[in-house]
Amino acid sequence: MKRNDCLKNLVRLCLLVCGWLLGACLLTACQGNGGGTETRMPDTSTATDSPVTLPATDTDSATASETQPATGTDAETEPVTERVLSVYEVIDSLRASDYAASLGKTDACGLRDPSAVGVRQEAFTTVRYPVPADNEVGVVINVSEFGITPDAADNSAALRELLTRVSEMQGSVKLVFPVGTYRFNSTLNFYGLTDLYVCSDQPGTPFSILMTEWSPGIRLENTRNILFSDFTLDYETPSAVWGEVTGGDAVAHTVSIRINDAFDLSNPRYKGGKITWGSYMEMYRDEETGKYCPNDRGNLLYNSTGDGIKNIQDGVYDAGTRTLTLTFRQRIAIPAEGTVVNVAFTMYENFGFHAKGCENIRLEGAYFYHTTGMAIGMSSCRNIYLNRVFLSPREGMLMTATADGLHCMNCTGDIVITGCVFEASHDDCMNINGRYLTVKSSEGNTLTLTGLDVPVFPGDVLEVYSKEDLHIVGSFTVTAVDAKTGILSIDKNTFKNADMSKVKDLFHGTANITQSPTLTVRDCLMGNKRNRGMLIQVRNVTVENCTFRNICHGPVQIFSVPSSFGEGIMPAHVSVRNCKFFRCGATDVNIFSWSATGGTAPGTVQDVSVCNNFFCESVYYPVQVSTGGNVTVADNLFDRIGTRPDPMNPRCAVRVTCSQDVTVRNNWMLPFAKRFTVMNTREASKDKRNQRVVEEGSVLLEKK
Repeated sequence: MKRNDCLKNLVRLCLLVCGWLLGACLLTACQGNGGGTETRMPDTSTATDSPVTLPATDTDSATASETQPATGTDAETEPVTERVLSVYEVIDSLRASDYAASLGKTDACGLRDPSAVGVRQEAFTTVRYPVPADNEVGVVINVSEFGITPDAADNSAALRELLTRVSEMQGSVKLVFPVGTYRFNSTLNFYGLTDLYVCSDQPGTPFSILMTEWSPGIRLENTRNILFSDFTLDYETPSAVWGEVTGGDAVAHTVSIRINDAFDLSNPRYKGGKITWGSYMEMYRDEETGKYCPNDRGNLLYNSTGDGIKNIQDGVYDAGTRTLTLTFRQRIAIPAEGTVVNVAFTMYENFGFHAKGCENIRLEGAYFYHTTGMAIGMSSCRNIYLNRVFLSPREGMLMTATADGLHCMNCTGDIVITGCVFEASHDDCMNINGRYLTVKSSEGNTLTLTGLDVPVFPGDVLEVYSKEDLHIVGSFTVTAVDAKTGILSIDKNTFKNADMSKVKDLFHGTANITQSPTLTVRDCLMGNKRNRGMLIQVRNVTVENCTFRNICHGPVQIFSVPSSFGEGIMPAHVSVRNCKFFRCGATDVNIFSWSATGGTAPGTVQDVSVCNNFFCESVYYPVQVSTGGNVTVADNLFDRIGTRPDPMNPRCAVRVTCSQDVTVRNNWMLPFAKRFTVMNTREASKDKRNQRVVEEGSVLLEKK
């Protein structure tokens, strides 16, 4: 080879390396936070971000060098150009990770901003609610000085004594736990306290709370301005176990399960295998994430004493063979041998963390590995802030909470949830709701209500809903409140065409819309679980930069359905944007309502937008709008929808029924469906209640 040719090849190689280095630098600048190293929280996802800002390949570089005439000297630097990503490359990049992708230039793909879609990974390392320094609080207490130590078999009594002293102190108090594991056999009660900080002695390294009994973990009541930071909570004996199916009898309605060696069902807490209030779930392994998830096509059964569903009749444990045999009340499909099954012996009643009647509650850097009921509950609280709260199973476990991950009821002010993980819970990841009040009687300008546990004050506006179809009849302003009797004085002139003499018969109930909280959920991961992701039954809601994966019964439900729980209110002013949805077992974003009699009316769920989201492998409809009003579905990208054919559910990206003022605009979809939007189902083809439904700019892509 001639010397000049060697030099040219060397220069060409140098240029190629420089191109790749420049691309890597640009990628690091986009992904990094101040140039630091990337940190991932444990057990949130096994997928990794893929570099998607692509420099020219080896082949591209060689071709360009040999076909284009050289200019100047051999040492002249050729410009590095950034490739424009096709829509299929954008989809591959979005699928590669739960997190936001660092995208460069892209072709049109429907999304207004592809790089904004998904969880911003830096949220999991960003501290939003720091513990103040020692010199910024009134009293600093190291709990070891009061006999609370990792060596103690039970720290319950010592903590009670300490908190009694704290309640008598003036000013702010900081309780410092040296890093270690602290055992408690009864609930940690924080009552009537103000300006309290509970934290680790090493910021960023949690101390551990280990419950030795199946009792509630941490309970707060009538407490203001409290921060819990850097702690874990777990149960020494988990109330949920798992094993593999060894056989079954379809006639006898039995399934036999060999319990995994990690669990000792001879422990008296398991009552010899008898399940009085628990659940049974068949699982499958998701190879993409490396995690076990509930199989929504298998048996997902639970025992409830509250609503008449009693699927599990009995359970018997054989310690010799480590076999748990469950008997069901009805015929079930017998699973194949080797099927992984999770069995819980408790459900809702025991919160891991519960606050009632509190104000300004903050959780920062909290890890809940397992709870014997709901993980976190908030009742009648004002201003709730959760940052870096991780509900993830520890090694060897398949279930975290045996009920909801987070349940907020009758709360007001701000609810802000950021940088959190909620997975593997039996019930909903999050249920944020108000409460419907029932009209007992009316006379003149007064109403007598039942269930006045919702805060009501003079000047509040209460909305009134029809029994027939839950449409909004009108509203009234409260002028006076008698909390003891439940009697409200009202301004009846604010009703719309309402006959006060018939108020008890006409109205389903009322809801206090003045006291509805403002909800923000940002940069959260939710998935690998039974039931729903989010139940939104409040107003003024923003859900953004979240990822939902493997959720059996739908990731986001914006709805109101009267039930024995009395949950409300009718949602309004909701935005779902910049989110990812992967392989969930029902409609991804579902907007609907119906009354106790099944009646529906257009325009009950008002002012909802679903924008700049990525939907992938949706089982049915990615978006359903039913009884909606002023709804916008825009700038979304749909990939491989309708993965489970159903003749009663036409394949489409957006289903609209019984709604008004709906705009479907600038959405793109790979063509598993013949139509982008279905306005009515087959059964509702004569339904004329769809009004002003507009579809514009939507694109069906050909298969690659």
